[in-house]
Parts: sequence; C-alpha cells; structure tokens
Amino acid sequence: MKISASGRGELVVMADDPSVHSARRKVERANKHIADLDRACFAFFDDYRVSAQHYAEPGTHKVRLVDDISVPDDIALLAGDAIHNLRSALDHLAWQLVLVSGNSPTRQTGFPIFQTPEEYERESGRKVKGMREEIKKAIRLCNPYKGGNDGLWALHELNNFDKHRLLFVVVSAFDRIGFEFVGQPIQWNDMGKARGLKVGDIIFTTFGRIPDQKIHFHFEIAFREPEIVQGKPLTPTLQGMSDLMSNIISDFSPFFA
Repeated sequence: MKISASGRGELVVMADDPSVHSARRKVERANKHIADLDRACFAFFDDYRVSAQHYAEPGTHKVRLVDDISVPDDIALLAGDAIHNLRSALDHLAWQLVLVSGNSPTRQTGFPIFQTPEEYERESGRKVKGMREEIKKAIRLCNPYKGGNDGLWALHELNNFDKHRLLFVVVSAFDRIGFEFVGQPIQWNDMGKARGLKVGDIIFTTFGRIPDQKIHFHFEIAFREPEIVQGKPLTPTLQGMSDLMSNIISDFSPFFA
C-alpha cells in the first residue's frame, strides 16, 4: 500500500482491494493480549496469597483483609494494549469503508463514537466523509454514543484514558463465598456483587457461630474507572468488547462483497 498527501489534506491511497482483513487482524491481536492478561491475572493470584484475619465479636464472626493487594502495572498495560487494538480495529474498518466507496480516506477518517446523540449528529460527518450513504446509515444504526451502545462508548473512553495514564484496575471481592465441610465438595453461594478491596476491609460477616468448615472467597481483578466500567471484571469485560468488535466487522462485511 502506498500513501501520499494531496494539497487538500487528503491521503491518496493506492491499495489492494478493500477488505476487513486488517480490522480482523487487530481483533486477533487484541485477543492475544486478552489471553496474556488472563494468564497474568491467574499468576498474580497464584503467587500472591490474599491474607485475611478471622475474628469474633459477640454474636458475629468476621473476616478482615490484612495484606495489601496492589495490582502490578503489567496487568493494566496488557489491558490497555487490548483496548487499543480493539478501538483501532474500528478505525481500520472505517478506512476500508471509504476505500470500498471509491474514495480516499482523510486524516479525519475513523469510526465515530461520541458522548451524546447530538454530538454524533454534529461531529460524525468528518469521520465518515467519503463513505456511501448506506454505509453511513449502517454506522448510525450502531448508535455509537453513550446510552445508545454503551459497549462502544466504554471502549472509546477507556482507549482515550489509556493514551494518557494507566487504567485503574483493582482486586475485587465478588460475593461468591464457598463453604467446605469436612469430606464434602465446596458449596458456593453467588451474590452477584463486586467491590474493590483495601487493607482492613471486612470481606465476610456472619451472625452466630461458624460450624467446623473452611471458608473460601472468590477474587478477581476488576476495572475501577468510575462512570465507565466501575467494578466490572477485567478479562470477561474485554472479551465481551472483543466479541462486539467481531460482530460489528461481520455486520459490515457485506459492503465488501
């Protein structure tokens, strides 16, 4: 592929036939980062034993966290790499959609994602310039703004944050508590809530006497980005975003037939 700049600021592209190949490769690269991230999270919990202190008060039994559980930077870096590739996949798609429309992309070409529907209507034109009208309509039907398609919006916002700082990730206690009785399998109770942890937090309270059993707690690494993905588990959330990107690319594939 050769690229040269025109006097109007357009990027004149001479390329092979337009396709979704590069967008799919970006998603594949993101999936590799997600797999590496999953292994890094597993290794973190394998190497770092979360320590808790059991103590009793009148009528209650509590478990308090006593060790620091800071997440290493490498985990946030891997998450950022995955997010960047997923967001880039959409811009690769937009680039190819201009080419398949018979036009040349510009420096503004990209897959438009905005904060509000009003901002989308006002600002998206520069990003989809050169695309056929039916393609522009298909993009608009994706509702790529907050409240329309929150998966797209969250991906866009996380990518913007990662350009300037590491993403905030923390160890969270998911209220999935297991009780192991002597000679019996662990019985898990899943309460479906998540919360970030810090030293001194009470992670379990029960009233009355604890029977002779071991208590197990389920921990995960989660996002701590308020108003975007607060408290959501890291790798499942990223895998969901990857699946969303793959579906969008597939939805636009007929334009290249």
